[in-house]
Amino acid sequence: MRNLLLLVFLALPATATATDLIFDTFESDGFGEWLVEGDAFGKAPTAVTPQGVNGKITGYSGQYFVSSGHGGDKPTGSLTSPQFKISQPFLGFMIAGGGHKGKTAVQLLIGDKITFEATGQNDLEMKKVVWPLEDHKGKQAKIRIIDTEPGGWGIINADHFVFSDNQKPFFPKPKYRESKANKDGLIASGILPGLTIPEGAVAKLFATNETLGVFSPTALSVDEKGRVFLAETHRFRFGVEDNRSHLYWLMDDISAQTTDDRIAMHEKWQEKLPLEKLTTVSEKIRVLIDTDGDGVADKSEVFAEKFNDLLDGTAAGIMAFEGKIYFACIPNIWMIEDEDGDLKSDKRRVLQDGFGVRVSFSGHDLNGFALGPDGRLYTTIGDRGFSFTTKEGREYKYPNQGAILRFEPDGSNMEVVHTGLRNPKEIAFDQFGTGITVDNNSDQGDRARVVFMLEGADSGWRMGHQVLHSFHKTAGIPNRPINQWMQEKMWEPKNDSQPGHIVPPMLNLTSGPSGLAYYPGTGFSLGCKDQFLICDYRGGAAASGIWKFSIKDDGAGFAVDNSGKFNWGVAATDIEWGYDGKLYVSDFVSGWQSHNAGRVYTLEEQNPGKTAAEFLAKFDFANATPRSLSGLLSHADQRIRLRAQLQLASLPEGLPILTAASNQKINYLERLHGIWGLGIMARKGNTMAANILVRQLPSDDPRIRAQVTQALGEAPLKTADILIPVLTDGSPRVRALAAIAVGRTGDSTALPSILEMIKFNGNDDPVLRHAGVMALVGIATEQEIADLIRHESEAVRHAAVISLRRMGSPKVISFLGDTSLKVSNDVIRAIHDTQIEMARPVLAALLDDQSIGAPQRPVSRMILRRLIHTAYRIPNEQNLLRVIKAAVNPLFPIEERKEAMRLLSIWENPPVVDQSLGYHSPLSPRDPAIMEKVLGKHISILLDGGQDIFGDAMKLALKYGIQHEGLDSGSLTRIIRDDQTDGKTRAGALDLFLKSNPENADEILNEAARSKNEELAARALQLGSERNPTSTVAALKGALKSDSISLRQMAWGIIGGLPSEHAVPLIREGLLDLRDGKGNRSTGLDLLIAAEKREEQSIKSALNDYRTSLPEDDPLAIWQTSLAGGNASRGFKVFQTHAAAQCMRCHRHEPGHSEGGEAGPNLMGAALRHDANGLLESLILPHAEIADGFGVAEVKLKNGTSKSGTIAARTDKYLDLKESESAIWRIKLSDLAEKPRPVSAMPAMGQILNPYETRDLIAWLLTLTKPNSQKPPPYEAKELSLADSKKMDEETKRTEAPARLKTQTDQTVSENNEIDPAVMELGKAQYNLCLGCHGPTGQGMPNVGPPLAKSEWVAGPVENLIGIQLRGLQGAITVNDVDYQFAAPMVAMGAGQPDENIAAVLTYVRNSFGNSASAVTPEMVAQYKDNNKDILSKVPPPMLNVKDLIDPFTKPIGVDGTPVISDAPAPAIPEIPSNGLGVSTTGMIIFLLIAGLTGIGLLRMKTINKES
Repeated sequence: MRNLLLLVFLALPATATATDLIFDTFESDGFGEWLVEGDAFGKAPTAVTPQGVNGKITGYSGQYFVSSGHGGDKPTGSLTSPQFKISQPFLGFMIAGGGHKGKTAVQLLIGDKITFEATGQNDLEMKKVVWPLEDHKGKQAKIRIIDTEPGGWGIINADHFVFSDNQKPFFPKPKYRESKANKDGLIASGILPGLTIPEGAVAKLFATNETLGVFSPTALSVDEKGRVFLAETHRFRFGVEDNRSHLYWLMDDISAQTTDDRIAMHEKWQEKLPLEKLTTVSEKIRVLIDTDGDGVADKSEVFAEKFNDLLDGTAAGIMAFEGKIYFACIPNIWMIEDEDGDLKSDKRRVLQDGFGVRVSFSGHDLNGFALGPDGRLYTTIGDRGFSFTTKEGREYKYPNQGAILRFEPDGSNMEVVHTGLRNPKEIAFDQFGTGITVDNNSDQGDRARVVFMLEGADSGWRMGHQVLHSFHKTAGIPNRPINQWMQEKMWEPKNDSQPGHIVPPMLNLTSGPSGLAYYPGTGFSLGCKDQFLICDYRGGAAASGIWKFSIKDDGAGFAVDNSGKFNWGVAATDIEWGYDGKLYVSDFVSGWQSHNAGRVYTLEEQNPGKTAAEFLAKFDFANATPRSLSGLLSHADQRIRLRAQLQLASLPEGLPILTAASNQKINYLERLHGIWGLGIMARKGNTMAANILVRQLPSDDPRIRAQVTQALGEAPLKTADILIPVLTDGSPRVRALAAIAVGRTGDSTALPSILEMIKFNGNDDPVLRHAGVMALVGIATEQEIADLIRHESEAVRHAAVISLRRMGSPKVISFLGDTSLKVSNDVIRAIHDTQIEMARPVLAALLDDQSIGAPQRPVSRMILRRLIHTAYRIPNEQNLLRVIKAAVNPLFPIEERKEAMRLLSIWENPPVVDQSLGYHSPLSPRDPAIMEKVLGKHISILLDGGQDIFGDAMKLALKYGIQHEGLDSGSLTRIIRDDQTDGKTRAGALDLFLKSNPENADEILNEAARSKNEELAARALQLGSERNPTSTVAALKGALKSDSISLRQMAWGIIGGLPSEHAVPLIREGLLDLRDGKGNRSTGLDLLIAAEKREEQSIKSALNDYRTSLPEDDPLAIWQTSLAGGNASRGFKVFQTHAAAQCMRCHRHEPGHSEGGEAGPNLMGAALRHDANGLLESLILPHAEIADGFGVAEVKLKNGTSKSGTIAARTDKYLDLKESESAIWRIKLSDLAEKPRPVSAMPAMGQILNPYETRDLIAWLLTLTKPNSQKPPPYEAKELSLADSKKMDEETKRTEAPARLKTQTDQTVSENNEIDPAVMELGKAQYNLCLGCHGPTGQGMPNVGPPLAKSEWVAGPVENLIGIQLRGLQGAITVNDVDYQFAAPMVAMGAGQPDENIAAVLTYVRNSFGNSASAVTPEMVAQYKDNNKDILSKVPPPMLNVKDLIDPFTKPIGVDGTPVISDAPAPAIPEIPSNGLGVSTTGMIIFLLIAGLTGIGLLRMKTINKES
């Protein structure tokens, strides 16, 4: 949920200039597409000073800002924006915090280089900073907000990043300034800092985390006995995920249609997010009891748990009703019972499943319940969506929107009432039966909405709106597009921009709506009598609290009458009146994830008087007489009235009592309950109750008529006869409810009356329009509605269009030519937005109408975008031409013309996401020949379309090789010189320009080579050196002084190929500077490579002088030119895909189970612990320093014994040696015979990576600034004395296992087996690469590699060993009856090595460590390669599993006693995907990437068995 409006105009306050482009305002509850590293910035922007910061942060813009002060100075981390192109000359923002350069800062990164940086001034008042970017326009950049300082003033705060063409961009003031406590009639409570309450109220802490273990409460319910049931979320961000944190699965998530699809998605991505991470923690229901009546809970029990299934969402709704607990937790609505009264659930039943089709945003879950006046339970669901079939067989599929639903208390008759919601938080009913919910905003600048529930209503929200805003890059849209939700103001109360199919909200109120309740008529009433109360949670107490509001009639709907703050300064999540008269509030305390904090407090009046609890303690509804229930219909408490009503409605004797209540006119509320009770009976088939209701229709009171009409609407009426007269009622609300009721009857005879009602409304009241649509859909056929095209009333035709939209009917297209823009625009919306494919071709043809966009047929940007995208989605020549013409139509806004050009650029390969709706709606690839044909004929249209699209048009011409006179030298020159055009286009124009060999070619080339645009300058230098090297020399000299590292590096590459007279002076001078320490480190490597290509003696001499100047005793000296100038992006590719290194086989660089292996340590935080020199040493000299836990060592003791393993830890008194999982020894340093020398399993990377790769890899490692918060697992070490070690050594010798059964190979090998010593020496040298995993004596290493000593696999068939060397091995293996399973596979260590080396190392291990077997010859290796050449030709070859190997005890042996190498190829193994990394195994393979990385240590490769 972001306000990240990349280069898209935002509607700003009048004081903002039109040229201010908002980048991010952080007005949201998440970081959107910003990359979050570390814990310092929390889970979201904050509206208050984070806990741990000494002082108060001030001066920020709006309501929220970002801060690294979560937890004080110590936590570290960073926020990095998505990449963007600089288009404005200034970037402004606000900053405060520590003044540590490079550590607490806002940085602008261009090409991974810090180009601008600002720090705080060791203060907490935000100040404006503006950076001049004119010289960098057109470049790709990122913003990084970084905090790597754990000491004093180790925080950074920032806000409101805005691009502008003005050096004084507009910064809004804080939206919510602190007010006096009594501004809203509130006073300090005294129980919590900052908590303000209504004057006269008494606040008391009921339960806290410290006293009773309250943990992250989201919702509460108080039962008749005063017990408080809490829904606690333990899974929020610990099992309940959020798409913003998992962009890799976004396409899968937005394509999901069922919960089974979501399961499949989680299983697909379990390598990135293991399933156990989603199922470890359970949601809980807690019950709190005040046993002694002092107003404070003193008993706490976990009532129910084990809600930790893969699909389980947040515990977000709970209701205690008639001895049962209703619990909302995606994917289920539960009914839970405690049958024996021990406060533990005994029976639980799923009333309905199928909720939570998608992950969406965390918190968009099932929410709490309310008992409606119709006796049904109501609940809400956010846009995680739902798809299910009810017990009665009715299907509901709403996978991309939220809704209000209702069901009978036993779970039957589940139905959808109101749709198109985003994240509605609970529902509540006022005393007149009006259902209200409050729906959350989408962080696009919209606000939360108060919505009244209306049957069949659509509030307009679809998840696609969020995709276009928050995930547009992932959806394939570089810059944030417009979307319907914002452009058509669907989130605002009624306005003329809105589409006709929605019912607008009543009011915009709150920022983070949560719990909702309505005053029940008794109990706490200070400042809230006859009011709704809505919790507003904004992440912290200071900015959060509870609002109050009331409603009034407004036409057929309602409006908010008044609103204000009721209780402020608390992170409230839910609120409910207890029967004891108190108001109960759940307090999350702060934050955006589950945490060990939470509390419940109460508000009560000083003299509360009698309460409903006193009455309920003496009254039993289930066994009450009808007469006693009758008197309760006029009770002051709405809950008691409703309970009495429901009980009477369930009794035959209740009919006369409810009838009498509905007829009396003394107590208005009693009358309503009588009507509602009769309505329940009528709905369940009681015709007498329905007839009684009919007699109530003539009432003088419109509210009574409305309630009767609504009740009759659900009675099983066979005709609409009794309802037709009501369609002309004087009350708009009565008419609306009558129309909805008519629609339920299906009686087509009512059609004329419905049309007259719609006509009378005249489109004025959207509620009445909706009611008319509901009637049309219910009583008329598709054709009858389509025939309304000839109706005289615009309102009727409009309702017909909306009705056909609801039906998904292509007949809606007949209304496209309607003279009313309201009607025709809603036709366009209906066809495009609901994807009525049969009607698309006709809709696309509307673009041929030359009046579109003219005064006689104005269109909004959103309507026009629908037309252009409709044409784009039809893959034929005609519609392609329509998109081309739209791009040049001068009547269309330039933004939509550019959008058409963008669509042309992706026409051949459409993204899977509909670019205008945000839906997963894939199209097949298109034939490029169609584009070539159409573009070839009409390129002139685009080239003549004006400067705004000329560059994009030229790109298309270049892409498809289309020549045109419009691309003349003059036009191309203008593009080359246009600083507003991107570098790629300008470089392409330069290519085209030179093809005609113009006279001024050298002039333009030299001018372009000096351009500040790096891409253009680089291309000009390259072309110039090819065309006329002499004329390029001056430009190359200028490039060597450029600020651009890549340009300087390219210049040296070009200079290396120049003729001697130009190259020698420049290279020689550069080498001398490098020798004398004056050279630029970032380009030193490129200079050396250029010099090494030359044959001139003077250069060779200078090169030799440089090399001899390097310290002989420093093995890293020759690598110094790889310390700077690397490209981090290329370095990451080295890490991902280097054929010989295979780094990702063993390592990860992100927390948890991210991409990569687990054989080696996670590389997180490498840059925090080492500079470039330290990283270089780890790469080139892996044995120089090995961190504890990663070095393999043989520890020799003074008594002559020894032990081998990894050194887990060491102090100045002892070391811990991990011999195996169950044997970790603590050995005193004083008992050591010599200092252990751990061995790295990684060879020197200088033998594998070239200098360029090394440079790039270091550059990437330097970007790993996110600290690794994962701690190594604890272990228990056992003391190992000299006496104990001696005793163990002797015991081992005595109990050494007897000789095992020999393999077939063993049985045929001569006892005098003689191996060439030279082969053994070569094999021993090769084995140095293996001992890190298999140990120096072949004993194997715990969790790393199995033993080779006396292994049946080592002495067995050589085909196994050769195959493992060439293909690697993965999976479990059994060696000497012991099972081994390792975290990472053994890579193909022999790939790319000579056959002699492979044969030698295998021979060595087969004749060492107690093994004795025949030699492996190079010929055997060659034969294996030839037999399996097809498999080995794959890159990489598929790895072997044990099942692919030959049983070591059954391999046939030749007559000469040597193994037979079969002529048949090894079994074909399905190729194993490499996570899309394309990892190859050519060249020299290593186990690990980097040893001793900045405290991370030696990177190990866990293997399965034998190797080298």
